[in-house]
Amino acid sequence: MKLAHVDLEQPIVTNSSCYCEWVIEAPELFSKYVQELLMQQRQKGGNFVLSEADKILDISKVADIIVNPLAVDINDKKVLNKLYLLMNDMAFSEDIYMQTQQIMQRIYEYILDIEQRSDYVLSIDETIDINMLLKAAGVKFEVYEENFVDTLSRYIQLVSKLLHIKLFVFINLRSFLNEKQLTCLIQDAMYQNVEVIMIENQQRTCIDNMKSYIIDKDNCLIF
Repeated sequence: MKLAHVDLEQPIVTNSSCYCEWVIEAPELFSKYVQELLMQQRQKGGNFVLSEADKILDISKVADIIVNPLAVDINDKKVLNKLYLLMNDMAFSEDIYMQTQQIMQRIYEYILDIEQRSDYVLSIDETIDINMLLKAAGVKFEVYEENFVDTLSRYIQLVSKLLHIKLFVFINLRSFLNEKQLTCLIQDAMYQNVEVIMIENQQRTCIDNMKSYIIDKDNCLIF
């Protein structure tokens, strides 16, 4: 995978790297590039180009820009909606189709029973929306992680699998993790076969095998 920008001399991510650190010390450039990435994630245009095997990829579909790592949520609305769609397909699969039909019929009869006990004449849809049923039941992922790194790792795992995200961009992640924690997170990301970019506003200690792309305060590029 390769991530490039029309204003930059070299790609930030190349096909030979799976994770890198992009340090932007100049505040005006830091805000410019982060905002532009966010705009492209929201399908509002920009000058970043993400590609894989010479095929242009849609950043809004395959990249996740995480501005606040502390706020990552495995039960994010997009993640749960995708989960519900998958569970809906399972509900109508051959092995439990009859069970699904029986449950839907029982729910319909239950609502009819309630209607008869009320003072109102109601209209009831005989087809029960499984997605709505899952939401009403409060179905979501169990949160069992004991620390921040485990939460991030599981977030990457679920989002990459359910939403087919290939690139995770973290903003100032190194403000929250030490080197050992960061190394563990990167190893987990590599296991999930996804790429990671950390956009930082200051240079920190080097980590083994990490590619660095630096724009210093004088707007000079350092590779």
